[in-house]
Amino acid sequence: MFFISLVILPSFSGEVFSNSEVLDDPPHIIWSKVYESNGQALSVEQTSDGGYILGGISGEDATLIKTDTNGTAEWIKHTGGDHDDGAYDVIECSDGGFLITGFDGYTPIHGMKETFLIKTDSDGDELWKKTFRKYDRGEGSCWGTSVIEISDGYVILSILSYESKEEQGTTWLIKTDKDGNELWNRTHGGGPGGLGDDGYDLIQSKDGGFVITGTAYTFDIGGGDAWLLKTDSEGNKLWSKSYGGYSRDWGEKVIQTDDGGFVIAGKFTPAHQSWGDVCIIKTDCSGNQEWIRHYGGTDNDFGTSVVKTDDGGYVVAGVRHSDLPHFTGWLLKTDGNGNKLWDKVIGGSYANDVIKSNDGNYVVAGLNGGVWLGKIEDFENNPPGKPTYQYDENWQQLKVVAMDPDGDRIRYGISWYNNKVVDEWTGYYDSGEEDAINCFGKDKPAYVIAEDEHGGQSEWVMAKPINPFIRLFNWLLNRFPILEELFKIYCFGF
Repeated sequence: MFFISLVILPSFSGEVFSNSEVLDDPPHIIWSKVYESNGQALSVEQTSDGGYILGGISGEDATLIKTDTNGTAEWIKHTGGDHDDGAYDVIECSDGGFLITGFDGYTPIHGMKETFLIKTDSDGDELWKKTFRKYDRGEGSCWGTSVIEISDGYVILSILSYESKEEQGTTWLIKTDKDGNELWNRTHGGGPGGLGDDGYDLIQSKDGGFVITGTAYTFDIGGGDAWLLKTDSEGNKLWSKSYGGYSRDWGEKVIQTDDGGFVIAGKFTPAHQSWGDVCIIKTDCSGNQEWIRHYGGTDNDFGTSVVKTDDGGYVVAGVRHSDLPHFTGWLLKTDGNGNKLWDKVIGGSYANDVIKSNDGNYVVAGLNGGVWLGKIEDFENNPPGKPTYQYDENWQQLKVVAMDPDGDRIRYGISWYNNKVVDEWTGYYDSGEEDAINCFGKDKPAYVIAEDEHGGQSEWVMAKPINPFIRLFNWLLNRFPILEELFKIYCFGF
């Protein structure tokens, strides 16, 4: 197999949009590019010259695309054989070349795949290629999902899938030297009778070990949990943690935070909910959950990538289906505690990866009519204040009002089941304008949240006291938030 250079025609690049030309609400889409119509970008990284390198799939080939700082394609390279191939992850190496991992389809039978590692020079021309396969041909597959460069070589994260159920979905960690020669490999997860555990993203932690996130079935009976695995510098497991909701959950991307802990972006399905949400999970340095936040509506939404922001918060890329006719790329920004500051539907079908560019804005790669790259401006938005409320027992109405520091319009979300998942939204009201919510037939307190027109959200408020005892109880919970957590632990065990 070999890379093939393509001549770049203007039609590959789409159009450039400047801030003065866009008509969308902030945060604005600065520019948007489509390079090829029959694929998608799975990974993006900013290069040392200020441009971007993309890895992905185009047709049946693995694809590598280099752009300048404005997203204009400088070159496009393909590699592929007789069967499907794809590049899941690409990085720029310390020598200025690029490293790609993904899969080669080596047989059409059952779609068997093997992991590849390709090193190129700065122009994308192949220097060497290595393939890795744990089982004999025809017995199983493996595909690389993430790769990192370390001081003395490279480490690949791969998923193993064997034809026997006992070893399906095992995570495979491979270390190579600088020439791609294997030094060691380790397997993690899986087990007899289980569906196995899949690793999707890999980072090197500050102590020199490795951290993997993905989905684990070993610990779960509800369809899978988000998974975090920590190893030492030789790939030996130190600890393994899972975080789950009601149904299948997963971790798609992991980053280490300044305090030594970790943040995972992925999917979480709250209890009593049949659909999943985009989620952020924050842990300490030992993988113990500190908090979890989830964002979405009444359909399936999920997160694909996360990056730290300069102000201590996070930007998450993902896919939204709630309130939309089809799956659509979605970007949202939070503060350091996971409270949403803004969100943006960015078009297309998938936002697969996000990075923070050198100028402080965000670059997203994915699927939007083909292999796509877009740049979205950062946006400072102050979320609404905590709603205040008054319950009218005669009319069975909950009157709520909130103020927005920016003067933005506000809508209110109501959770009738005390799980802080919005069951219905009101229309938009001016900042400071009162809204009356009909509570007829509702015999329990409700949670209320305010959201401005850019997606910034307030804290939740427990409202609708229906008798003096509940009124007092509600006041105590709002005055002392720790009591709410103790109450849930006492009553529900979580």
